[in-house]
Amino acid sequence: YRKLYDYEARYEHLKDEFIQLIKENDNVKLNFQPREYTPSEKDGVLLLSDWHFGLKTDNCWNKYDTNEFYKRIEKLVNYTIQYGKFHNINTLHVFGLGDFVNGIIRVSTRVANEEDIVYQTKKVAETLYNMLFKFAETFKQVKFYMVTGNHGRVSPNKQDSIEKENFEEFINWYLEAKLENINNVEIVQNKYDKGIIVANILGHTCLGVHGDKDKIDDVAQNLSLMLKVIPEYVFTADKHHLEENEVQGVEVIINRSLCGVDEYSQSIRKSSYAGQSFMIFDKEIGRECTYNIKLN
Repeated sequence: YRKLYDYEARYEHLKDEFIQLIKENDNVKLNFQPREYTPSEKDGVLLLSDWHFGLKTDNCWNKYDTNEFYKRIEKLVNYTIQYGKFHNINTLHVFGLGDFVNGIIRVSTRVANEEDIVYQTKKVAETLYNMLFKFAETFKQVKFYMVTGNHGRVSPNKQDSIEKENFEEFINWYLEAKLENINNVEIVQNKYDKGIIVANILGHTCLGVHGDKDKIDDVAQNLSLMLKVIPEYVFTADKHHLEENEVQGVEVIINRSLCGVDEYSQSIRKSSYAGQSFMIFDKEIGRECTYNIKLN
């Protein structure tokens, strides 16, 4: 018990030191200038997942590296702002569904990495900060939710891994520290579990998970029974392709990956466009439309 208690104390101390270091060494400073516009009674939902920053791949279906990553992010941000302004959304809900870094969980993963895991984490955090900052300048309110993915875990061995030991945990700490003075951005903490997002979008209950522990056919039932919450929508990722299913009236949406087809996908004869999804929600009907933004 003392060992566990000491571990928790070190963990919290590390978190505090990390946040303080960000504030003292703020190399990325942006001039915040919110834009005036008249919002409607609609909200936007942006799904972000499976960026696998650090991955380098070049095949017949996809070319992905650090430079391509930034091109796709710029394209995604521009489309999100374009569609959001077109619908005059009030609040933009950004769901971070994990696997932002490529990590070190397999030997093949480490071989394919263009950058080390620490650099990956740093650059993803900075990219998310810049993205949320731009959204905050454009829309009245921005809410960010996040779960970690399996690629961010510290231990390559899944059996030896501790849920809390995940490099992507640093991303939320970074964003909290960097965005604390931007009044229209909220970093929403997960109420039930670090790996499960529960959000209310204009009265419609939405859940978000990474998806490595779930299947599209039973994720809605399992989460509903576990949380004692009946969702209307479940957002998930991990599978690197676009798919939707309806289970007892619950719509389950799998988000594409930003990275696209890699060597592993190629080896199992699977391909998909790189992309992310942006949805418009209406108070009365829920999900009004979906923009599946292709990025390659």
